Amino acid sequence: MEEMEISMKIKPIYLERLLYWIIILVLAVLLVIAWADDTVTDETDTKTVGQEQGAGTVTPPAEETPVAEPEESCSDGSKNQDETDIDCGGDCTKCALTKACAVNSDCISGICSQNVCVKEAPVTLSGKMEMDVTAIDKTIATNNGAVKVTALTFTVKNGLEDDYDQLLVKVYVKNKGGTRCYNQQTPGLCDDSYAEFFTGAVKSGKTLTTSKSLSKDDYTSKVGNFVVDDTSAPASEFQVVAYVYDKNGNEIDGKSISDAIVVKA
Repeated sequence: MEEMEISMKIKPIYLERLLYWIIILVLAVLLVIAWADDTVTDETDTKTVGQEQGAGTVTPPAEETPVAEPEESCSDGSKNQDETDIDCGGDCTKCALTKACAVNSDCISGICSQNVCVKEAPVTLSGKMEMDVTAIDKTIATNNGAVKVTALTFTVKNGLEDDYDQLLVKVYVKNKGGTRCYNQQTPGLCDDSYAEFFTGAVKSGKTLTTSKSLSKDDYTSKVGNFVVDDTSAPASEFQVVAYVYDKNGNEIDGKSISDAIVVKA
């Protein structure tokens, strides 16, 4: 079999056209690539610029117009200045009871206790019952000049924690030196009171000041109401001393004996 020889002839014009189209195609591809890069870059720049613009154009909050503070006064409903309570104390008007205070002058009552205005100052308990006979009324017998005690003025101060609705007062009469008692059934002893009576109520920390007129039922001496010594002679001077008990006659813790008061005929 004989070999066939095939030959092709390409005209130069076709080669030029092919080369022309290849160049156009390459340019088109390059143009597309360049266009794509520009698009991405523009989008990136747009976003960046937008972000920068957004960050840089944040609108600051509007400035608030300052509100003028109300002027402090003694009627502004607030505790200010040197007030110790709302609108009182210090340089303002005095505070009513139960209001806060710093000194006595802050209160209408004039008493500031534990930084509160109170009606009365708190009482410091002494731990004892205190009694003081301050005056004696008397009468004198016309036949012998003997003296009879007819009334006592006294003060009882309850310095104990307990309240007492009644107190029993026992009165004794002694010689001027206080060494022996008068008006005793058994001379030389001090067993018999001269008079006994009840007081009114005395609450804890309170004071009772009163006078007591002695009646026939109050005298307890079995040898008479006129003060005489053991020889039945009138005593020219003697002491009156009072002892305090509870209403049942029991001694009180911190019981009181009054200061002796000297009575002259």
